[in-house]
Formats: sequence, structure tokens, C-alpha cells
Amino acid sequence: MIKKVAKPILNFLEKNGVKHEILEHRLVFTAQDKAATLKTDEKQIVKSVVVKLDARNYGLVSLKQKS
Repeated sequence: MIKKVAKPILNFLEKNGVKHEILEHRLVFTAQDKAATLKTDEKQIVKSVVVKLDARNYGLVSLKQKS
């Protein structure tokens, strides 16, 4: 299921010139699972942050070290 990224998050990234990319992937619970799902080295997955999207929904933002 595709989730929409909250507009405030996208607005913040764009306003501050933050280069970003939205990647869809299966549900994961660990950085190791996320790295495997995205077919990337787990050393590049540096931080995951839970963000509140609205009153009932949350999202997970993962920061990846630039290659």
C-alpha cells in the first residue's frame, strides 16, 4: 500500500534545499531489514526517525549516508 508523504515534511525539505528521494519498500522493523529490502549496504542506513503525519498516522523516515 502506498502512503502519502506528509506535505509539511516535503515542504520543509524543499524549502531548505534538502535533496531527497521517496522509496517504496515492504514493511520492515530493523535497519538490517531495510538495507536488505533496499539492496544497499546496512552501513549506509544511518538513522530512522518516526514522524507524526496526522492525528492517527505515523511514518518512518530513514536517512541514508550519501554514497
